[in-house]
Amino acid sequence: MVNGQSLSNIRYKTYSLAGDTLKLDSLSLVPNTIFVRNSTGEILDSTSYTIKAFESKLIWNKKPAADSIKIFFRVYPFALADETYNKSYAKYVQGNANSVMSPFIYNPDDVGTKLIDFGSLDYNGSFARSISFGNNQDVVLNSLFNLQLSGMLTKDLEITAAITDNNIPIQPEGNTQQIQEFDKIFIQIR
Repeated sequence: MVNGQSLSNIRYKTYSLAGDTLKLDSLSLVPNTIFVRNSTGEILDSTSYTIKAFESKLIWNKKPAADSIKIFFRVYPFALADETYNKSYAKYVQGNANSVMSPFIYNPDDVGTKLIDFGSLDYNGSFARSISFGNNQDVVLNSLFNLQLSGMLTKDLEITAAITDNNIPIQPEGNTQQIQEFDKIFIQIR
């Protein structure tokens, strides 16, 4: 059975009173949904603590005498206090003063985040899909795939390849005859 708490945004946890500040959750808290109870189950006065909801922290103004407390709260499905950005502002500030003056010049870090490392292989190609329809014909899906490879697989093995897969309808002289697949494969290994 799936734990019901993982599917809900409601949390009910017990915390020890070791420090002045408690980190309640990794997600941001929904304001005004926090209830703090002592070990006997009584709700503590909200003036004895301060809540920083976006940081998910409880800071004690007046710590209770108990050794643990129970806290009931709700969370957002994300952390609002986390930094989120597409491009780091530090990249613009690192250079000279001109880099701040022209914020449209961006030089990303060269971290080599290719999905597949082909080494010294050169590759290019295309993939296309299209739909054709008209008054007196059915809807036809056209597909095209081209791939060209050339380069060294190992230090002694060179490959040259051209792979084409065309799925196009041909209507010579006005009739409805279609060629479903038209494939060409050329691979040369030296």
